[in-house]
Amino acid sequence: RFIAEKVREMIKLVDRFQFQVMVKTDDDTFLCLHTLGKFLARLPDKKRTRLYLGNAQKRTHIIKDPNHSQHDEIYDHLVEGKLDFYPKYMQGSLYALGYELVENLNRVRDNLKVFRNEDVMVNVWTSAFQREFVDVGKKFIAFRNCSCFGYGREPPKFSYHPCKDTKQLEGCFHNYGQC
Repeated sequence: RFIAEKVREMIKLVDRFQFQVMVKTDDDTFLCLHTLGKFLARLPDKKRTRLYLGNAQKRTHIIKDPNHSQHDEIYDHLVEGKLDFYPKYMQGSLYALGYELVENLNRVRDNLKVFRNEDVMVNVWTSAFQREFVDVGKKFIAFRNCSCFGYGREPPKFSYHPCKDTKQLEGCFHNYGQC
């Protein structure tokens, strides 16, 4: 629940900082801000402000066994146990939310339910508002054992995941710098 609570608290930043897009990554993700920024700059303003961007998970089974460590009692109760799969959502190694979407979430943040599966939780929260669902898939997000480390030079992606140790992160920085 800790990461889910942090995401809910992060939404409050809309009142404290000026931004166009809020990006959430896992702590083992090497983020290429320059590459992501160039992609975002090409989006029309209206699309960018309502953005929900990431790598979409399309058919993930809902764990219904209440004894399983990943069972999400709150979500299961919300859908009354009637779904076998989660609705399409952005995988949590990287997702981005546009300013207008974050602002809308901030207005209702005290009413937002916190789930065990934070990725699904953000999808449920944002689905209540007009949003631009942008699935960048694996074209821009790499998932091969910190693929920037030791694989030579390939076109930079938005992020590299998972980079589990300092040596891997240093490899990312060496190969890509600021991407």
